[in-house]
Amino acid sequence: MARSKQRIRKAGSLTLYVTTDSLASLQAIANLKKLLARGLEADYSFKIVDVSKDTEAADKAKIIATPTLFVQQGSRRSWILGDLSKTEEVLSRLQVLASDQPQSDLPNLNNVGKLA
Repeated sequence: MARSKQRIRKAGSLTLYVTTDSLASLQAIANLKKLLARGLEADYSFKIVDVSKDTEAADKAKIIATPTLFVQQGSRRSWILGDLSKTEEVLSRLQVLASDQPQSDLPNLNNVGKLA
């Protein structure tokens, strides 16, 4: 029983903010699906938000450009701009966020990082 509870518990959430008529956004969606297929789906809940249809959600998350991946792990937040094509860099960023280091030791995680 405890084991099934561990599977349900997610390390964080990923929200990909896109504009569906943008080629970069379509590439980001495809790249996010590839990342999730590499095992991230077990650790993260995720959703895709079209900012042209949900401007309020984009404002709330402080999205200024698309595509943007918004990552939240507890109180830690990070924004990754771009089409997510630099897979290893995205995975590395997520691993740093998931680490047990105190937030003050994390390098620039509340800054915007462009990985396109």
